[in-house]
Amino acid sequence: ALESIQNECGSSEDDSLSSLGHMCVFNIYKEGSYSFREALTTIERKGHLDLQAKILRNLGEAYRREGRFDEALERLKESQNIVKSVGDRDQLGKNLCYIGIVHSTLAYSNVIQMDMAVVRWIHYELAILSLNEAIEIFEKIDDKFLLGWALETLGKIYIMQQLWEDAKKAFESAMGLGYKNGIVYLSLAICSQNLNNEAELANHLSEARKLLNTKGINEYDVALLEANFGDINSAFSFLKMALEKKQTNITLMERDPFLAPITADLRFDILRQEFSGYKNTIIVPFM
Repeated sequence: ALESIQNECGSSEDDSLSSLGHMCVFNIYKEGSYSFREALTTIERKGHLDLQAKILRNLGEAYRREGRFDEALERLKESQNIVKSVGDRDQLGKNLCYIGIVHSTLAYSNVIQMDMAVVRWIHYELAILSLNEAIEIFEKIDDKFLLGWALETLGKIYIMQQLWEDAKKAFESAMGLGYKNGIVYLSLAICSQNLNNEAELANHLSEARKLLNTKGINEYDVALLEANFGDINSAFSFLKMALEKKQTNITLMERDPFLAPITADLRFDILRQEFSGYKNTIIVPFM
C-alpha cells in the first residue's frame, strides 16, 4: 500500500505514511485495496509511533460513531499506551477527551430506556474524570484551543446530566479563552433557558443564530438550533440533509442531548427507517 501511494503521488516516505494514515481512517469500512490492518502494520513496522497512535485514536472515534463502543475504547486505550510510552502530552490529552466522549455516549440516550442507573453514573464519572485530566494537561502545555475544546466537551456532558450551572461555567470558561462557535452559544442558550435567565438566553441565541447560519453552514448544527429554538419542520429538513451528507447517523442522533426535544416525534422514526440501511460511516477529522 505504501509503495502504491509513493508511485502514484511521488511523495516522500513520511508523506506517504501520513497519506496512508488518512486513508485507513476515511476508507476503513469501504472495500478497497488498502485495509486498515495493512496500513497499521506498515506504519508500525516503520516505527512511526506518533502516526500509529493518531490512527488508533481516529479509529476509536470512527467506532464510536458507528455505535461500536467497546471497540472504540479498546482502540483508544491502545493509542493511549503508545502515547504514554513516548511522553506526548498533546496526544495524551486528546485521547482522554475522546475516551470521555465514548463514556458519555454510553451513558446517555434519548430513545433507549436504560434502567441501570449505576452503570450510567459510572460512565458519567469516567467521562468527567477523563475530561478533567485532559483539561489539566492542556492547561500545563498552554494550548488554548484544545483547552477550549475540552471545556466545551465537558459542558456537553453536564448538559446530558442537566447540571445547568456546571455546564454554563464550562462553556463560559471556554469562551474566556477565545473559544467561540455556534454550538457553544447554543449550549449557553439552553443553559440560560433552564436557569430562567431570559436576558442571557436572548443574547446567546442571537449569537448562535448568527454563527450557525453563515456561509458554509453545517446542516446538522443548524438542525440542533432549530430543534431547540426554531421550527420543528425546519429541524427535520436539516437533519435529513445532514444524514444524506453523512454529517451524522441515527446512532449518534439517538444519543445527542440537543435532539431530546424532537426524538419522540413520529418524523424521527421515519428518518430512522429511511436511513437505517445507510452505512453508518461518516467523516472523522484526522487529529
